[in-house]
Amino acid sequence: MEVSGLFLTRLKQLRADYSAFFRQLRQVFRQCCCLPGATI
Repeated sequence: MEVSGLFLTRLKQLRADYSAFFRQLRQVFRQCCCLPGATI
């Protein structure tokens, strides 16, 4: 059971990292190509 718990914790961490990464990416896109009405 310890292994699965550790795996779940790692998975949550990965999801948090990915969401933060994509949020940053979206900001960069919004700054670089400020297309009118572009929703990424």
